Amino acid sequence: MKPIGWFLLCLFTVQSLCAEGLRVVCSSSIPADWTRRLAGEGIHVVSLMSPQTDPHAFQPTPEHVKRLLKADLIVGFDPLLEPWLKQIVSSNNLTDKVLWIGKPWISDQGDHLACCPEGTGSAKHTLLRRREAVDPHVWTDPSLVEAMGRQIHLALVKLSPTEAGPEGEARREAFVQMTRSLDAELRTIFAGLPAGHRSLLTNHDNLGRIAGRYGLRVEGVILRASTSEASDPSAREMVRFAELARKRAVRVIVIDRGQRAAAAETIAREAGLPPPLALRLDTLESEGPAASWEGMMRQSAQLLAEALAR
Repeated sequence: MKPIGWFLLCLFTVQSLCAEGLRVVCSSSIPADWTRRLAGEGIHVVSLMSPQTDPHAFQPTPEHVKRLLKADLIVGFDPLLEPWLKQIVSSNNLTDKVLWIGKPWISDQGDHLACCPEGTGSAKHTLLRRREAVDPHVWTDPSLVEAMGRQIHLALVKLSPTEAGPEGEARREAFVQMTRSLDAELRTIFAGLPAGHRSLLTNHDNLGRIAGRYGLRVEGVILRASTSEASDPSAREMVRFAELARKRAVRVIVIDRGQRAAAAETIAREAGLPPPLALRLDTLESEGPAASWEGMMRQSAQLLAEALAR
């Protein structure tokens, strides 16, 4: 090939790579939503899990592995919460490419996840012995989301120095303001609840951080694990939950939208409560108000506050 031919071929290759841009692969729809808000043009962000995917039941396919192998940056929450991602990263020498944004508040705090008490859920999470469980649902606390967003921004700057420019800084500041404004809005939503209207039961242990931040009380968690049929409570335990609901003036039982909730429905009937309230908190919707993290949190808070106020 003539020199001019080699030059044109190299130029075409460079242009193709530039057009293709940098790839950021996120474990699920929630960190993908944050990363898209923070990333500038030329950075393509994808989520391995599509919206409405139950993260507790997710199993990666060979196509997911291919996406991770091509990634310039991988964003996950924590190795304990996403052991499947940890395994792929470790097996393919991708450790230098992964950013565990929730690690300071999850595995750095312990090795026992609250959503899967010891002895259950071991097929999904790596559990070791620990006195106190760690709530892994860090995305439900706006103050932690602000901190995780800052981590993502720094990783994007390292990936592409242009992200440190005025436009990148403006996106970072807008993200910070969004989390703080939402936090203030949620405080206002829950502030009007009387003291006797703040107790709830949950089907899956994913409301601890919301309750702690906004003054609610989770009086009990029905399922010992988030996905196993074997985790359904016995008849005696359901009677106990119904009695607990009456004794603690529980106003509502919260379940995950799209998941089974036969036990929760039975307990609600026995306790004289309305049907369980279905919320989306572990993944985004494909469309509508809950298609963004901010919208999901706002919608869930409004629905929960309305149910508690009745």
